Amino acid sequence: MKFGLRAKLTLVFGFLTLIGISNSGLLWLAEKNAADQQSQVQHTHTVITRSQALLGHLRDAETGQRGFLLTNQDEYLEPYAHGIENSLEDHSTRLFS
Repeated sequence: MKFGLRAKLTLVFGFLTLIGISNSGLLWLAEKNAADQQSQVQHTHTVITRSQALLGHLRDAETGQRGFLLTNQDEYLEPYAHGIENSLEDHSTRLFS
């Protein structure tokens, strides 16, 4: 079966159009996946930052408690109280947000 020039050009054009549409779909999927991954990375950074802040507050509380237990001086209870208060605020904020 012989095809004329017009039929061959139509087939080539149709094939190229199909390839272009396929590429567009693949690019859209890749962009969607990249956006989802970026969102997950941002969430991970937020969790790490909040966890480090909570750890810092708990470390302050531990240091204050240790200082009070070693010296029996009430001024060492101030970092303890602030550390506990701040860690509870951080924890409750995360629970309700």
